[in-house]
Amino acid sequence: MLSYFALLVLHLSLCFQPSTLHFIVEEWIILVFFLGRFMMEVYQAVNGFSNYLRDSWNRLDVITLIVYAVLLILRVITWSVDTSISNNPLLAGAGYLYGINSMLLTLRVFGHIMELKAKHGAIQIALFQITENIIAVFGQLLIVIFAFSLAIFKIRTTQISFDGTPSTVFFESWWSIAKHLLWSFLLEPQVLHVPFERTIVFAQILYVLFLIIAVVMLMNMMIAILTNTYQRAE
Repeated sequence: MLSYFALLVLHLSLCFQPSTLHFIVEEWIILVFFLGRFMMEVYQAVNGFSNYLRDSWNRLDVITLIVYAVLLILRVITWSVDTSISNNPLLAGAGYLYGINSMLLTLRVFGHIMELKAKHGAIQIALFQITENIIAVFGQLLIVIFAFSLAIFKIRTTQISFDGTPSTVFFESWWSIAKHLLWSFLLEPQVLHVPFERTIVFAQILYVLFLIIAVVMLMNMMIAILTNTYQRAE
């Protein structure tokens, strides 16, 4: 679990940096971590492939490794061949995939932590207090918002580098995206404005996925509250 948390921190650092042709320190460390994760996943699969695939976290790990493998190929190509950051579709693609992996790692780390807590359970239904139900599900919502905001934010910063537009207000840009996702869930969905035509499709797809997950989590919260109320009435 600590290795996943370290990977998440490294990806978070990358999300707040513009794209570069050369490998930066964080990327080299991420490469080492993923090599270790790859060997660990292979070891687990060899010792019981059918049981390995039954675990949803293992399937998510495989997806993360596949995304990183494609990402690594793109980064090697851009590092060895390309000479320009702007108008570089391969470098932009690598940036998008870093954003996707940041989202997956966020869900992996915090989702697994909450699942391991006995009082929360896998979907936070069997709780003893209504307030704990709300806090647990709202905590999950914040995790989902953080995960999707990272992915959308990385897409935006990658496009900024692609267009050669100088920008230094990365935190403010991420914060505006996170607030937009939060208010879209609490109030009503609003159109997510992305100033770059090339990235609007990717950002809107992630936005729709976020809204779907948010609705499912709202249903989860209602089930948790009703179930707990019924148990207390008994």
